[in-house]
Amino acid sequence: MHILSKVFVVLVALLSVALVPLVVTQSANQATYKAQAESAKSELASVNASLQTAQSAAARLETDLQVRIKELEGERSAMQSELADKVARVRTLETEVANAQVAQAKFQAGLDLLSSSDKEKVELVKKLTDQLTDARTKEVQARSELVAAEGELASLSSKYENAVQARRDLEEEVQKLMEVKSQADARAAAPAAPAGPAAALGAAGETERVAADRNLVARIIDVRRTDEAIYAEIDAGSSSGVRQGWTLMIGDGATFVGDLRIIRVDVNRAVGIVELEDASGRGEVRSGQRAVARKGE
Repeated sequence: MHILSKVFVVLVALLSVALVPLVVTQSANQATYKAQAESAKSELASVNASLQTAQSAAARLETDLQVRIKELEGERSAMQSELADKVARVRTLETEVANAQVAQAKFQAGLDLLSSSDKEKVELVKKLTDQLTDARTKEVQARSELVAAEGELASLSSKYENAVQARRDLEEEVQKLMEVKSQADARAAAPAAPAGPAAALGAAGETERVAADRNLVARIIDVRRTDEAIYAEIDAGSSSGVRQGWTLMIGDGATFVGDLRIIRVDVNRAVGIVELEDASGRGEVRSGQRAVARKGE
């Protein structure tokens, strides 16, 4: 056999030996990637279903709120009209009382000039006193009705404001669900990443720190320790406003334990890497401790 033929045979054998592991590895990776893609699609379908349910409930609630707001506005208008009538009535009664007082003064002056009998004076004074008392009673009653009407108007205004606030809260909740759907869409569209603590640590190293846009207090519900890092999970997620890149302060009562840098956020949970832990000095991070985010930090 020619020397070149021998060399060619040897090269073919070496290539066969080298390619077999690569083919096996590629087959295994394809199965893993396919399973991860199916999981992402399932999660996306679940989020879409939750979003559609929430949107339907939000639409129904918004319709009910709109109807209730219109009813409250009508009631408020009616109360305001009634209040205006009562105020006008009080003004009229005040005028009557003033006129009665003037008339009483005139009659009293006339009585001083008259030389009639004591009986006529007593009857005239009694008549004027009764008129004045009746006018004052009507004034007090009208003022009581005015106070009651103002209280009813204040209660109606409070109900109206509560209904408007409920509508705003509903719109914010729908916006949060839309953000969750966008995140699920992005995860489903992104290529699958290798799993394992080392991969999570690599992703965490690339996470850019982001200042918190609100104050938030969460509770640590799980702690996982590996050779690469310490991971802690909190009971707050994107629905509470948590964002990837936040740094939360971990505390045990009044003792500072360490920092938690968020690397993954779900709807109601978030996972981060523990930093600045001093197990021998301040103690270890453990479940039940608080994680506090401060706005702007």
